[in-house]
Amino acid sequence: MRVGVISDTHIPERAKELPKEIYEAFKNVDLILHAGDLITIDVLESLKKICPVKAVYGNMDNAQVKETLNDKEVITVNKFKIGLMHGQGHPANLISFVKNSFKQNLDVIIFGHSHTALC
Repeated sequence: MRVGVISDTHIPERAKELPKEIYEAFKNVDLILHAGDLITIDVLESLKKICPVKAVYGNMDNAQVKETLNDKEVITVNKFKIGLMHGQGHPANLISFVKNSFKQNLDVIIFGHSHTALC
């Protein structure tokens, strides 16, 4: 199974819609994980045209997104448990905040908020 990961799309604040490059990058994935700050639910609907999507809300999301999504999820993909959340607060404390937000053992935690890639 191929999983696409995205976060902090900030649509329509940063762009009117998802860039074509996103559709191209995700055309062969089986699942998309969005780690929050979609801003509007339209982003979720656009991604669902590609394949199934699991998403969480972020601090910048509107009320409709926050009513539709949870602040964190645990998703099982094959034998892997993945924690998905946006994150909050100052970047210096973000990793410990995210780690402490999940009580169970996870194989991977995916988060956004910092706008910085980290592995």
